[in-house]
Amino acid sequence: GGFDDHAIAILQELGFWGAVSTLGGKWHSYGDRYIWERLRMRYNMPLPEFADLVEPIDAIYGKPLNLAPTPTYTPIPAAIDQP
Repeated sequence: GGFDDHAIAILQELGFWGAVSTLGGKWHSYGDRYIWERLRMRYNMPLPEFADLVEPIDAIYGKPLNLAPTPTYTPIPAAIDQP
């Protein structure tokens, strides 16, 4: 579970996008993507508490991201007439 600046430099040199640690916490931003903390969840955690724990947060403003899908119209081609 241990790491240091040298370990992070090796990950970056090898082209890894990020890494995780065994440290507890919940704040994850792109800038610290090589030392992301572990989200600890209990088997009996109430659903609202779980949702709060895993809710994506905008790393710059600290606000929840709106990740709801945007409805899109997909036209369906007309059937080809067969003789």
